Amino acid sequence: GAGRTAPTGPWARVDGWRLGGAAPSVFDLEAGADVERVPVWASPLRVAVGDADVTADAAADSTVASVAVEAGRATVSIGGVARSFPFAVGTDGVWLSDGGEAVHVRERRESYGAVAASDASPTLVSPLPGTVVMVSVADGDRVDAGDAVAVVEAMKMEHVLRATVAGTVWLGVAVGDQVTRSGIVATIEATEAVDSDDA
Repeated sequence: GAGRTAPTGPWARVDGWRLGGAAPSVFDLEAGADVERVPVWASPLRVAVGDADVTADAAADSTVASVAVEAGRATVSIGGVARSFPFAVGTDGVWLSDGGEAVHVRERRESYGAVAASDASPTLVSPLPGTVVMVSVADGDRVDAGDAVAVVEAMKMEHVLRATVAGTVWLGVAVGDQVTRSGIVATIEATEAVDSDDA
């Protein structure tokens, strides 16, 4: 509603920080035709693998891998067993080497990046029932496709909802609000092409 302002300081962070411990950030990663949803904890760097129970204590979960990165190598430790992989960061993802084969891994962004503007929905909805833990914009702000708009925590994972089209954002929620699956979080009034001579 009126009078809402965008958060500042630590409240503007989108890295999973919260009282009582950090929730993981969730990324859809693709390597070739394979796509995997991967929860990631930032400090210390850990990732969930396979069917990890991210609702459990991440430190105690045997399917949560710790990752150490140093000098072009990533060392992944799961249940006391460590493997090291050479890697290189490219402009569109990361190249990992395993057994002489190189694998390109990148974040999947087709929900807004590769979708034609005419096919992109201007309505952002929650993927699961949850709680709005962060709002990155204020009513009436201009956003570009791919900009973070809000973060919904569901099942102890944080889901970043990003603008699918460029335009003016109108919020349907505030921090702390409960949302249902497919509940409207924000609507984006798509930007129309304008003449540069208009005032």
